[in-house]
Amino acid sequence: MGRKSKLPGASELYALYWENNEMTLQQIGDMYGVSREAVRQAMEKYGIPRRTQKQAQAKVKPVTEPVVPATIEVEEEAPD
Repeated sequence: MGRKSKLPGASELYALYWENNEMTLQQIGDMYGVSREAVRQAMEKYGIPRRTQKQAQAKVKPVTEPVVPATIEVEEEAPD
């Protein structure tokens, strides 16, 4: 008798990995109480492609905001 999977179906797994939150395999595994390897195998079974290394790195890179120079307030002299 096979073990029943705790993982979601293909469409929900695809959404978690690619669409909604772009979660990692580890995050999905933690959410469902299974290993990241179990998630990877389920994705392979369902034909869900994995992110490339470049795509994965782009997700975790911090977004830097442009540096705005500080403004200097200049007091104007009052007319005499």
